[in-house]
Amino acid sequence: MRARALRVYCGYESQKNFAEKFLKVVSPGRWGNVERGNIPFSFRLIKIIKKKVPAIDTEWLRDGNEDKMPVGMLRELKAIMAKLSAEP
Repeated sequence: MRARALRVYCGYESQKNFAEKFLKVVSPGRWGNVERGNIPFSFRLIKIIKKKVPAIDTEWLRDGNEDKMPVGMLRELKAIMAKLSAEP
């Protein structure tokens, strides 16, 4: 859910566009597997995301630890996750 929330937070509706246009070096299939929880965030992927979204905390990406996340960003991401959870 965190991966999908991050994609939406960054303004991308599709996994394909996020992988190809935002991340640029990750295939849409690989990103889809991350979103589905089939594979974890790799060190390389976290490094790419940190370059694009410097405020994001790597612990939050890896395991959901919210301790070091900026409050405003965390609030937005939680709202996105709540909305995503409510979707059918």
